[in-house]
Amino acid sequence: MAKIFQKVLLLALLIQPILACRLWAVLGKSQFTFATMSTTERLTIYSELNSLFQLSAYYPNGWTLMRVDENTNNLLEPLVRSGNAAIEESNLYWSTADSLMDGGNGFMGLGHIRAASSGSVNISNPHPWIFHDDEISYTLSHNGTVDKSLLYNLMTNNGMDESWINAHPPQTFGAGYWKSTGWASVVDSELILLYLMQKIDEYGEIMLGLQSGLKAIIHAGVLESQINIIFSDGHDIYIFGGDNRITIAESSEHFVAMSQVPSEGLASTLDWIGIQKGEMVLLQRNGKSHYPDFIDIISDGTNVPLPSTPQLFSPYPNPFNGKVSIPFHLATLQETTVRIFSIRGALIDEFNLSQAEIETGLVSWIPKDRHGQACPSGVYVVSVQTDTWSGSKKIVYLK
Repeated sequence: MAKIFQKVLLLALLIQPILACRLWAVLGKSQFTFATMSTTERLTIYSELNSLFQLSAYYPNGWTLMRVDENTNNLLEPLVRSGNAAIEESNLYWSTADSLMDGGNGFMGLGHIRAASSGSVNISNPHPWIFHDDEISYTLSHNGTVDKSLLYNLMTNNGMDESWINAHPPQTFGAGYWKSTGWASVVDSELILLYLMQKIDEYGEIMLGLQSGLKAIIHAGVLESQINIIFSDGHDIYIFGGDNRITIAESSEHFVAMSQVPSEGLASTLDWIGIQKGEMVLLQRNGKSHYPDFIDIISDGTNVPLPSTPQLFSPYPNPFNGKVSIPFHLATLQETTVRIFSIRGALIDEFNLSQAEIETGLVSWIPKDRHGQACPSGVYVVSVQTDTWSGSKKIVYLK
């Protein structure tokens, strides 16, 4: 009998997709919180949670459940983070599920079970990763594996500017400074969140930031099927990935996303649709939007809510030392000039942008004047100008 059990368990393990982690996210539609949903809807969500629970037998490196309430400005934290398999903590898992469904006025739930593929193993499950910014809690759960050095290079311009990662250092779970002994314990998924937040901060808009960051990661050689993410700002849910690694379903009262379709219970009766290669799905309480080929969509205003008019976004880092990056968006390709002025209006530097720079929407400036002489510390004004539009921002150079 023991040998038969071992063979069955081995077979079950073999047929599981060889991917790290399992994700779950649920969003109540406009007029519904978990507490006000119908009995059938609540039982369906419990069925989804049961599917996640059963999968924890194969993904043993921790679990997390998190609830988001309506009309809250508090910085979010999970209900429970555990370093054990959920199936080993049945009572705690289901009491937490009850808290998610019945506590407060929750309308969004996030869940994750972890099979560690990078970073520390013997820690409480760190997903969803959380980034607190101006009383907004951004979260990210990830299924896949991305090279940490690649993400570091993107975030720091190949090590030339570590200001963002130094200001938002990744966790090392007590293993030491992230650049030395702690690096082995840094988890790739947190670096994805930090890089995407860097781009969101750069553009000042979530969809643009996600598009820019995901595009850069993929163009660096990462497959879409290794960047399966569920990202949220505490109001909406953004889902990206490929090869059906995340599936989405809709009922009369809620949306749900999971990285494995439930095989039994009410949840299995929903109409599940997989995320296709490079697709973004935006879940909002009043509806669902699909953006195929998300990173390659041209900014024409028809598919992704990109600006329909030119914009100069906030330069970064600011203040800066050594180099400042200047992000912008032009609705059409046209001759574009960047000018740097002193705070008193004197022209310091001037250069025209190449077509590639215009298409990328990003240019950098090293603080030197038109004669190649180093500029003194101080406040400057950067201006981006075309024949029909101009925008300007203040920047601060500190030696």
